[in-house]
Amino acid sequence: IMNDALTGNNNVHKILGKVLVFFLYFAFVSMIMTYFKESCHFPLSYLLYIGITATIRFIIVNNNYQIGSLFLSLGIIALTISYLMLTKKDKKIMKGEFEHE
Repeated sequence: IMNDALTGNNNVHKILGKVLVFFLYFAFVSMIMTYFKESCHFPLSYLLYIGITATIRFIIVNNNYQIGSLFLSLGIIALTISYLMLTKKDKKIMKGEFEHE
């Protein structure tokens, strides 16, 4: 990224693609750190959050395909609904209102 900035590369899409890869590496390292901090347990809500943010970043970088962006947006909506359902269930468990069937 710095090399592109110093050499005067004006191709914004290539630079944004490299920024996307950088953040994906950062998210991967963050996932590994969270795994070990949580005593080898990985919360599902964290995976959903990573999926939502990664898909949004992908849409921002690759905005040439409108139909593909529409389907990815529907995927974001599905992930968001799943995240909201999971957090609602977690709140019920914390309050003691959730009964196992």
